[in-house]
Amino acid sequence: MVCMGISWNGPTSLYFVPLKAKMNGSMFIDLIVKPLFKKHVPQFYPGEEKKIILHMDSAGAHVKDTVVKRIQNRKIKFITKEEWMSNSPDLFPMD
Repeated sequence: MVCMGISWNGPTSLYFVPLKAKMNGSMFIDLIVKPLFKKHVPQFYPGEEKKIILHMDSAGAHVKDTVVKRIQNRKIKFITKEEWMSNSPDLFPMD
């Protein structure tokens, strides 16, 4: 499994999850969130780190209560799964 961030200022490095590892909340924080906010956010947005909003999908490792609390404790802004737009063709019709 591989993760990568995309921003206005460019892509992050690839973050690799060890083979046969089952992604959980701790692994998500340690392998993805910490390196992302330690290396890439300051690199792409120097002095504006507090303005960054993390957008994740609704994968189990991303929405666990422990993960949400750890992200909130680090004062990282993020979009909660309740704030996501519905995945409905009626809301987003193709033109």
